[in-house]
Amino acid sequence: MCPRAEILCIQPSIAVLKLKYLGVTNNVSEFHWLEAPSDQLLKDAVVNLTWLGALDSKTEMLTDTGRTMAKLGLEPMLSAMILTGKRYNCLSHVLALAGMLNVVQNVWWRGKDDQSKQVGDETRALFAHESGIGGDHISLLRIFLEWDALGANKTTSRTWCRERMINGKSMKMAADFAREVAYQIDPKFKMELTALNDVLIKRIVRCVCAGFFQHLAISNGYLRAGYRLMSGSTETLARVHRSSTLTFNQEAPKFIIYHDILILSETNYLTAVCPIDLDWLDKPWLNSLPQSPSQYVLTSFVFENLGPALLLSIVGKRCRNVPLLQESLGVFVDVDYKQSQLTIWGQSQKFDNARLHFEQIIKREREKLRTEVQEFEIIGSTRILIGAGARVQLAMVEDEYVKVLLNSLPINVTEEELEAKCRQYGTGKTVF
Repeated sequence: MCPRAEILCIQPSIAVLKLKYLGVTNNVSEFHWLEAPSDQLLKDAVVNLTWLGALDSKTEMLTDTGRTMAKLGLEPMLSAMILTGKRYNCLSHVLALAGMLNVVQNVWWRGKDDQSKQVGDETRALFAHESGIGGDHISLLRIFLEWDALGANKTTSRTWCRERMINGKSMKMAADFAREVAYQIDPKFKMELTALNDVLIKRIVRCVCAGFFQHLAISNGYLRAGYRLMSGSTETLARVHRSSTLTFNQEAPKFIIYHDILILSETNYLTAVCPIDLDWLDKPWLNSLPQSPSQYVLTSFVFENLGPALLLSIVGKRCRNVPLLQESLGVFVDVDYKQSQLTIWGQSQKFDNARLHFEQIIKREREKLRTEVQEFEIIGSTRILIGAGARVQLAMVEDEYVKVLLNSLPINVTEEELEAKCRQYGTGKTVF
């Protein structure tokens, strides 16, 4: 909740739409704001509304679509998605989706113990679409459809939500939101929610693209490196929020549409993301970008079979060398100790130089490890082990004995019985 007056918290695009609809002013920069947004924010709001078809590109006057959006009073991108759903004959499902997006940050309960967290993760994975089409948007819609099918039985609904770590109050708010918007569009309209199929899902995703195409983000190569946002005049990077079903993917989709940005600990997180194809987006808007989004797609290369010691020599403890390598070479770096590999991503103009530099680093560090001598103390004696990048965890040496200390033995146990027990695991030297 915003602690200030509502007029100070409203999004600039909604304010611009309302001012024009009410006939207060056509030039919003001349309006006497209580607390004026920056000129750049107002300019971005006008551009945003123009691309959505709410404003005429020449006169900046409201269009018929803009008047309808103003009447709904919603965030313009969400309004555009809903109105497109009416044209694509899937309004009921798009309204349900809009309701879920309205409460997207409060759908899941986040348990404190590991078991609750595991249940939540398994539930999110269960609602994810098998093909990955639609991403979080279709997952949210599937949750709503299953919850809505329970009917008005509050006890059943509460049990269903509790077992799946879902916030029942948020589900009720989503349903109320969908019905209220449906009434605003047409008082006689009744929502009819049928089962999802591939054709219907594709139509719904097209509606999402029609509303949120300006929220395009391009992968930086792998999920932890995040995405580059195409909206705004400055370059912005963001990561996918942990609640997203994309966290279950092996590879990060190249292009996604996101619903909103959540800022936590000075890090941008994308909530409700949907993998898309560039062909589904508004072509004039894509052509207006300084550079084609496909040109931002990064090239990758995997250095394999490096070994844990060699990886440690390259990236340092806790990967402390990675930020410096990324900044100096202009690439993203990912380290996988389990697979003993290092992956780099970068744009074509910097990638070849970065790959050559890493090859030189790997060669240099490998040579160091080949001549490296490590000393290990084993049962009181000193052994010299010469390694070639291996990490020694256990060394078995012939004729060496290990001291075994046994506690809390029965009072009547004898040395002969202990020797017999230990002899099962090898020759014993002394029992005392």
